[in-house]
Amino acid sequence: MVAARSATSRYIASLTAGWATMRQPAATTLFSTATNVGGTAGMGAIVGVAVAILFARKERASATFLIVTAGVGALLNLGLKLIFARARPDLTSAIAVARWYSFPSGHSMNSFITFGALAYIALRQPWSWVAKSAALAIAITMATLITVSRVYLGVHWASDVVGGWSAGTVWLASTVTAFEMLLRVRQRRRGAAPTGPAVEVPDTPVPPKQAIT
Repeated sequence: MVAARSATSRYIASLTAGWATMRQPAATTLFSTATNVGGTAGMGAIVGVAVAILFARKERASATFLIVTAGVGALLNLGLKLIFARARPDLTSAIAVARWYSFPSGHSMNSFITFGALAYIALRQPWSWVAKSAALAIAITMATLITVSRVYLGVHWASDVVGGWSAGTVWLASTVTAFEMLLRVRQRRRGAAPTGPAVEVPDTPVPPKQAIT
């Protein structure tokens, strides 16, 4: 058992170190930009703009969902870091600044949760399949770039980003499930006709004959 763990640790270390040998100026610029977007300021700005747009569109339920999902998700990441207290890789070869504990990656977990929540909200909109596909593709691309950037820049083990996505998946799935259930409870209380998962439940009572379908 100990030998297996040691072999796994060596493999993860070699995988993480291998990225340092593949660095190129263009890739470094790309991933440095991605990691800046995935930081606290970048994610906060994205959530702030999205929430403002949702409130302006009177989609208060979705705005609240995004705030809770992204905000509590960030706090959950901090809690997990305290629990595992894992040291970062040797930062002498890193090309980015990083502090505090390593597992799970905050950039990976927070970007997965935030862009996942935005993709979910986009899929609930009455948009064309082309617009929804584009929104989903952008969300996946951004979350992936931010995640890969942390290993490329040398500030995380490969297992840190995998852990971030895993924890992010559990949290996002939980909030989406709870949100869908809450919306359906509100529908029944307001007497609105049933709607599909891709329709925003109105924030004001709607008579059955005027319900959105």
